[in-house]
Amino acid sequence: MQIGQLFSQDKVNTERQYELDIAKFFAVIFMIWCHVNRELGGYNGSFGDIVVDTVLGGPLAAPIFMICMGISINYSHKNNVIDLAKRGLSILLTGYLLNVFRYVIPDMIKFLLCNDISFLNTTLYKLFSVDILQFAGMCFLMIAFLKKMNIPKLCSIIITIGLSVSGTLLSGLSLNNTIPNLLAGLLWRSNDYSFFPFFSWFIFPLAGYWGGKYLQHCTDKTCLYKKISPFCFCFFMTILIIASMTPISNIYMGTSQYYSIHIVVAFFIILLAVAIFGFDYFLCRKIALPKQNIIQKLSKNTNSIYCIHWVIIGFLDIIKTLTYRNYTLPFGYSFLLAMLIVFVSYKLADFYSSCKSKIH
Repeated sequence: MQIGQLFSQDKVNTERQYELDIAKFFAVIFMIWCHVNRELGGYNGSFGDIVVDTVLGGPLAAPIFMICMGISINYSHKNNVIDLAKRGLSILLTGYLLNVFRYVIPDMIKFLLCNDISFLNTTLYKLFSVDILQFAGMCFLMIAFLKKMNIPKLCSIIITIGLSVSGTLLSGLSLNNTIPNLLAGLLWRSNDYSFFPFFSWFIFPLAGYWGGKYLQHCTDKTCLYKKISPFCFCFFMTILIIASMTPISNIYMGTSQYYSIHIVVAFFIILLAVAIFGFDYFLCRKIALPKQNIIQKLSKNTNSIYCIHWVIIGFLDIIKTLTYRNYTLPFGYSFLLAMLIVFVSYKLADFYSSCKSKIH
């Protein structure tokens, strides 16, 4: 069967996409492990650190979330322009509120308890830091705009490519005034606290958004994933091997290169994501999961888990500063602490979700 024959004119695949739940489940674990290892573990460039920071916490974490977010917009009941705009503003503000709890309050506590003003040197920058929630908020606003203006698929793709190239070219360009420079971090990497600038990263949600539209019309996902996932994986691995032996690998390696991600790297990560979705699809067909399982709940509560785990890390950093400031957590203990934070964050997010459903 040809690829084109796998798609219907009507939306026939409208149920929950369990392969996305599994992809997000692992992405959450990798993300928290990466954050714990970086913030509390004392990154020293060992092989384990490189794997967690560059591989698991890199293409297997944030880009997966972003692509899943784009796909999920198509499956949401609240995906009209107004709802998308409201959700975008809500997530954007939540991102800045989280900065208060994970950065500003811990810095203030450390300053007061240690009587050391140096703890406040970067607090303003941290308050305006651009992480994945700010980015997600900007994405919802952009997709609401694209829908409102009824911009065709091809035009939206061209716009996104232009934004991606602009993000790479503008990376490192700082404005003279501090506040405008920090706000510019929403769009491009104008400062070291702009982790997911909109221009560079919008390519992932948009790829998910348009890919999700095709997925809704797919009549046979088994055949689809059998055809495209192995090809995407092999293509990705071939390029990865070639890139690792040439200077082209420099466009990905390093913090600055990753956060102002190059469009070529983004393209190959999208291929990897398609391969992962295919693997997860066949995995969920092999294992019988109950309807309300930990994978689904974790996937539904990703935003809450994200906020909770950062607050926990922020306050653990206070304890570390007050007790063993120069202590480096061994890699194995870093992993165990990360898994504990995953569990606690999941439980608290699930409790919060249950309370919200009872209220409503």
